[in-house]
Amino acid sequence: MPDSTVGTTFKPRVVPVPLSRTVTFRQQPFHFSTEQVNRLFWAKITRVTETQCWHWQGKAMPTGYGHIKFAGREWYTHRVSYELHNGPIPDGLHLDHLCRNRICCNPAHLEAVTCKENIHRSPVAPAAINARKTHCLYGHELTGANLLPRPNGERHCRTCARWRGRVRDAKAAGRTPEASPPKETLGSTATAPYPTSNTCRAGHPWTEVSTYIRPNGVRECRLCRSKSRRTWEEQRASEGVPQ
Repeated sequence: MPDSTVGTTFKPRVVPVPLSRTVTFRQQPFHFSTEQVNRLFWAKITRVTETQCWHWQGKAMPTGYGHIKFAGREWYTHRVSYELHNGPIPDGLHLDHLCRNRICCNPAHLEAVTCKENIHRSPVAPAAINARKTHCLYGHELTGANLLPRPNGERHCRTCARWRGRVRDAKAAGRTPEASPPKETLGSTATAPYPTSNTCRAGHPWTEVSTYIRPNGVRECRLCRSKSRRTWEEQRASEGVPQ
């Protein structure tokens, strides 16, 4: 039976790749060759002249990617197309649609990139949108001394982080907190990652002996830590809890 291609007829270039597979069907071994995969694939492909995209006319997932099933397994059609024309996908790499059309199977529109690069290229992925931001919600520039990186890779605004800390302290002390963070970015007036105050909240001076740096980069007063520890131990002793 001759091959049938929906839309424009052209001869595809086939490179032997590990798409062939032997499965058992009704207690009989059944082998899917690369040529059979090629026929199943091209039977539902339409080439669009305007965009040069190859649209998959078969089953599509809710995410927009085409699916094809053979040898008892479902495959993404754009991955099948890439392997048919370019060979196996390198380990650890993902396929990025350069045309931003998920139903497209044109290997010229597919590029093997890392997962991180694939996400950063996306126009809709939250991680990519946040990575392209240069200012926080309040207009502070995310650079220099004002950039507060987190261990999980997130970027935060140091000016807003300090403002939130002052709001918590004001509420705890029964004072009226600041309504909004300062308009001036930290990096424009200060270059040090710490406040310009020379003392902690209890009035102890910041010295080399009294300063403790936590693993996340936040400094604490050793005198206040010792006092909190003693208070906790005295409370447990009054309750009869063994140390």
